[in-house]
Amino acid sequence: MKKIKIICSFLFVTLLMACSGDDSSLDSVTNAPAPANISALFTITQDNSGQVTIAPRGEGLVKYDVFFGDGTTDSAEIGVGQTVDHVYAEGQYNVRIVGTGITGLTTEALIPLTVSFRAPENVQATITPVTGDSFSINLTASADFETFFEVTFGDDPSQLPIQFMEGDPAIVHTYANTGTYTVTIVAYSGGAATTTITEIVTISNPILLPITFENSSLNYSFVDFGNVSTSLVNNPSISGINLSSKVGRTIKNNGADTWGGSTMVIDGNIDFSTLTKIRVKVWSPQVGAIVKLKIENLNDGNINKEVDLPTTVANTWEYLTFDFACVNAGSMFPPKVPPIAQFIIKKKL
Repeated sequence: MKKIKIICSFLFVTLLMACSGDDSSLDSVTNAPAPANISALFTITQDNSGQVTIAPRGEGLVKYDVFFGDGTTDSAEIGVGQTVDHVYAEGQYNVRIVGTGITGLTTEALIPLTVSFRAPENVQATITPVTGDSFSINLTASADFETFFEVTFGDDPSQLPIQFMEGDPAIVHTYANTGTYTVTIVAYSGGAATTTITEIVTISNPILLPITFENSSLNYSFVDFGNVSTSLVNNPSISGINLSSKVGRTIKNNGADTWGGSTMVIDGNIDFSTLTKIRVKVWSPQVGAIVKLKIENLNDGNINKEVDLPTTVANTWEYLTFDFACVNAGSMFPPKVPPIAQFIIKKKL
């Protein structure tokens, strides 16, 4: 029986000691100090999205309240070891973090945060001519880390930049005159950082059919041969079928070769698949003067075709229609032809 009593007495003492320990621990919690050393780690996503991951830190607390400092009314309550994401515009902010301890005591800190966007990278512009329009271009652009683009085309100093985004339909711009222009494209990051590139565009306004000699921005370049003289002149006989102000004039002076003439290179293909006739306005001082119109491949002079027609009136404008129906439509591109618009032929006897 003594053995049993000894064991019971030991257990009772042990229980009393345990109760005394619990009272001491509860007193320690009741007197716990306020949280300390409040700080935060900011991780900013490097894709110009403005997303920031906030990881609060501190001692002696059970939760955090995060106030983002960007004017939003929302805040976030998170536990120890947790994080919260928030999207910022580019700028500087004071993030307020309030730490709450086990007793309800709080400590707060203002942590400065700077959000800056990286400048756009790999900016590329694609400029292509508009088919059938030598004065117009298409423009698109792409880049990494950009939000939008602005472009100016270099022909008007007062032009306001045109804004567009990657993936938008191509911007079409038409120049009024030939020349060389600097196209400026600015890529914006969504913040202060930008990247600027430039592209050079040359508008040459190529010589194409029909040739009228009326465009002052074109260089109507004649190549004479056989002692023939050809030039662009004012129309000395504005009448009848030709009321144009400018014409091409060819003069064969004494001593000129019978085979002499003039050549002009045109910049576009002549399509003989559907239309086979070329009509020229001609003025001649005599009836029966032979007018030869020859088309020749620019790269291979052996590919050519010529047609002769006589003038039928003197000292007045008439149409001469040259039929190239026998031309192989696929063999003449690109062609080299003499001037084929309103044309004066003068032969000095």
